[in-house]
Amino acid sequence: MSQPVVASVRVRPSTRFGLPRPDPVKIHALDLIVPRVWTPIYHFFPPVSQADHPVKETVLNLISSLADVLEHFPLLAGSLKPDCLGNLNIHSDNVGADFVYELRDEMFPGVHAHGLDPRGADIGFPTPGDPLVAVKFTAFTCGTYVLCIATHHVIADLASTMDFVYAYARRFAGKPYLSTVPKTWSREPLMYFDTPSCPVSSLPLLETIPGITVLPPNQPPPPPPLPEPTDLVQIYTTTHKLTQIKNAINSSASTLNVTTFQVLAALMWQAISRVAFFHLPEDEEINFGLAVNGRERAPTRAMVHDRFYGNFNPAVCVSLPQGELVDSDVAFIAGAIKKALKEQLEPGFIARKVKTLESVDSRRILPNTQCQLSSWPKDMMLNEDLDFGFKFIENTDDDPLVRYSPRRKRRVMVSAGDDLPFPVGTMQSMMLDEHIFKILVAVPRGMKDVMLDEVQAWSVEKPGVILTASKILPSLESQARL
Repeated sequence: MSQPVVASVRVRPSTRFGLPRPDPVKIHALDLIVPRVWTPIYHFFPPVSQADHPVKETVLNLISSLADVLEHFPLLAGSLKPDCLGNLNIHSDNVGADFVYELRDEMFPGVHAHGLDPRGADIGFPTPGDPLVAVKFTAFTCGTYVLCIATHHVIADLASTMDFVYAYARRFAGKPYLSTVPKTWSREPLMYFDTPSCPVSSLPLLETIPGITVLPPNQPPPPPPLPEPTDLVQIYTTTHKLTQIKNAINSSASTLNVTTFQVLAALMWQAISRVAFFHLPEDEEINFGLAVNGRERAPTRAMVHDRFYGNFNPAVCVSLPQGELVDSDVAFIAGAIKKALKEQLEPGFIARKVKTLESVDSRRILPNTQCQLSSWPKDMMLNEDLDFGFKFIENTDDDPLVRYSPRRKRRVMVSAGDDLPFPVGTMQSMMLDEHIFKILVAVPRGMKDVMLDEVQAWSVEKPGVILTASKILPSLESQARL
């Protein structure tokens, strides 16, 4: 096997549209309480028609499309720089994006192939003046293409990142692509919660912020904890199994009326508490954070309409003693989660929380949750535009990609990274299609099998090999009938 061909280029924003660059934007407190990691979005394309999409033309189109879209996303094309007071600002200084392409002399080995991410496991803030977005295109001899788009989490959450990815995909495919471009670059989320009937100025600050510790003015922040060795566990379940549990809970407690997601959150919170926190005293509170997209919680649709760009995750936090988590019925835990979601996602509470965060020096704000669950909405990852307009080789008898969404007959798989360096207790859930949930959870090193045993009652076996270079394996559709 010959050595792969690897090349990289810095892609600057185009000047085709003559768009003005916004003034520097100060990083918001909500940007500083997210994990300081790169968020990779993978696109796995089965053998692409080389007649329609040869490698060279594909790379050139990806580069030119990236340049055009970056002009419309000037913050993402910029860089982080501190001001004279040490506050981080995003400067629209046309730093651009790193684009890497690699030609590998091998068949595609599967979704866990090494080196598909342009940033790897980088942790911390980007170096001042460095790009905030990186793209890598990898082509295999079997005709499989992999495209990974990585943006830094401090710049944008998943909703804003996917707005950029949609625009990139549609520009590459030659479609209109400006519908997901933000209307404003302001990071002043409270203006969307200011109404005549409830002006933000009249709202009192919170005495305490669930899941957040605010240090006293003269107390320096503690040193970051040493990284703890972890194993990342992949857990699969189905909407059918979760619905059965939900129906059983709601039939026994008709006033509870929990949702499927609340059931999944309760099951995962209990499982990680039994596996990772079993050594803690029974009366010690375990804080469970739930990441949510708060844009739709604003009193009007203006925040959604403007496509607010940044991190707007007014995370919900619910606390229970370790002893209750380990021994309680799942219905009790799901009820506690439902109560916290109802209270903390009320627009007035969100506004008070954001106002309180803005009132203190962001360097005094520390997240305080032992475990966190974020949900990757299926509609974001299954959008038909994410195929980038590729035409594929038709070979239904030996298709190297199990169709990702059987009902929609899509052949492109879009996924989040499975190897991000998250601490113990970090969980991500995503829907692989209309039936299959995949949950990633970081557990202490050596506890992987213990975690799998803990969730055995409601999980299912891995639904085949989603991507393979040779043949189709048991499909998601067959597993969905479990």
